[in-house]
Amino acid sequence: MTVIIKSEKQPAQLSVAPAKGLQVIAATFGGVIVTEKIRELIQDDDSMTFKMNQMVHYLAPDPLPNWVKALTILYRFDDGPLSLFNATEQHSGSVQISRATAPTMAIQQLEAGLKQGPFADVEILAVVYGKKRIQTPSVLADLARFFADEEQRGQIRMVNSFFKEDTWPNTWKSWTIFFKFTDSKRIQCVTGLENGALELPWSRRD
Repeated sequence: MTVIIKSEKQPAQLSVAPAKGLQVIAATFGGVIVTEKIRELIQDDDSMTFKMNQMVHYLAPDPLPNWVKALTILYRFDDGPLSLFNATEQHSGSVQISRATAPTMAIQQLEAGLKQGPFADVEILAVVYGKKRIQTPSVLADLARFFADEEQRGQIRMVNSFFKEDTWPNTWKSWTIFFKFTDSKRIQCVTGLENGALELPWSRRD
């Protein structure tokens, strides 16, 4: 039997930050939004340096005790393209995010968001499940459909079968979705845990 864990958290309503320097748009850790704490890591030279094996202490309390967690950060420099960082606590060494940071397994520059057919008013900017970015077109289209339907009253069960793969076997995974409505400047973020339900209303306000 699959248990649906309903989240009581509203999606993050993310204000448009001044377009100067390193901007952390949103960040999640183990199914919890941690944007403000990650912004505190930004240094005067518009960079961040941290160690993944220490983040559970910095971001205490532990949102998922006894499970390895992933940190996901959506960021940009000035008005430049969005980039996505995603890594687990098992990531070795120090992580540096700066203007000079090249793409790696953990850092990707994002292309334009998915805008498809009748759901062209929604952009799915990035989806992360466990330790992997999800780019399967049918999954992104299902999410765009869900957010676009203002009368939506159902839910999406966030399980391996929905994402079409198990990105991290034998681990209780978190998921994060970054999206926006094309008539709004606001990027929204929602996160939760595997077996949870995506079912909250979404704000279309600027």
